Amino acid sequence: MLRFFWYPQWASERAEKMVESMEEKGYRLENISCFWFFKFKPSKPKPVRYFFSYYWRNNRIDLTGIDMELQRSYAAHPVRTGNFSPNVYRIATREKDISFALEARRGFFCYVLGQWMMADLFLLVISLLCCFFEPSLPVFFMMSISLFCLIYHFVGYLHCRAAVKQNDSE
Repeated sequence: MLRFFWYPQWASERAEKMVESMEEKGYRLENISCFWFFKFKPSKPKPVRYFFSYYWRNNRIDLTGIDMELQRSYAAHPVRTGNFSPNVYRIATREKDISFALEARRGFFCYVLGQWMMADLFLLVISLLCCFFEPSLPVFFMMSISLFCLIYHFVGYLHCRAAVKQNDSE
């Protein structure tokens, strides 16, 4: 069964919960392609935990150490994913505490979204300057896209910061 499920990357918990509920209903995740296309196969219903891990080239922070720890100490099994999908791990039980991995992922997203906001802001300033000197439809389009991306990444950044602060207060 193929299922489309859109979620912003910084809200991976939503996708993890959806996949876990599908497994409880008797559909095990077989693979993910292009972020939002989940392929399930019939299986025995089971309460398991999933973890979505991310890695972008040239970032100072990545989650490969977390991935290795999940596989080594938590018997997490990788799920096959496509080129543009996160690394997904299936942990055979929900009793395992993976709060260290969730906290690392939140910090990672705050860092990455902060970088993307800077890039979006740079493109927005460039397009505003171009629009000021020589307004045209392509320049206006570039300005609109960069503004949309800036807002999208800012919302994600606020979401991540709130989750980190909530974790710190507990």
